[in-house]
Amino acid sequence: MKSKTYYEMYDLLTQSMSLNHKMIDKIEELRAENAVLYKQIEECRDTLRTLISKDFESSNDNKRLFSFC
Repeated sequence: MKSKTYYEMYDLLTQSMSLNHKMIDKIEELRAENAVLYKQIEECRDTLRTLISKDFESSNDNKRLFSFC
């Protein structure tokens, strides 16, 4: 009886360790995806800042051109 319980517990422990390793692998995969997404977000922010800056400069140029009106 004791040996069966021991083997059952050992089997559960093995399954638990396997699941833990799978979760760790998934976490690492998600971290890598997160890093890619974060980089894309930063690139979008930079692009938006550039566009807003150019739009602001263009708006100021137009104000100067038509300031006589």
